[in-house]
Amino acid sequence: VHALISAVDDPYYRAVFKFLLSTGLRISELLSLKEDDISITGGTARIRIRGKGSKERIIAVPADVAREAMDAGIFSRKVSARTIQRALRRCAERAGIRKRVTPHVLRHTFAVLLIEKGVPVNKIQVLLGHESLATTGIYLKIAGESVLVPKVV
Repeated sequence: VHALISAVDDPYYRAVFKFLLSTGLRISELLSLKEDDISITGGTARIRIRGKGSKERIIAVPADVAREAMDAGIFSRKVSARTIQRALRRCAERAGIRKRVTPHVLRHTFAVLLIEKGVPVNKIQVLLGHESLATTGIYLKIAGESVLVPKVV
């Protein structure tokens, strides 16, 4: 993650990638966000997301990440998902990452990092906007056997 972010020279894409890594949003969710969907209070920003199936959820993100995203204009600049994918691929190559990196890989990274921190899987399910806990369970396999027993609180 650090190598990837360090390889990004464009402030717009740095803000996009950090926002995706900090929220676990789908690329379509990110592209549909408007600045009005974000409210910042203290050190935390709350984001109202309209996800798959027009379902709405609210998640928190560090205020500095939200401010950086707002300053970089990621909610007003119109780019395609494909443009973001290409920029991410170029930055991953520049960082020396050999694996295929896509916006969805950043979503997986967000989930796996939460699992490794011991966040209960049902809370991760809500953050990711998954309807089924089984869908979130896929991330448990990615994280490795050490976390295969989910905490449900």
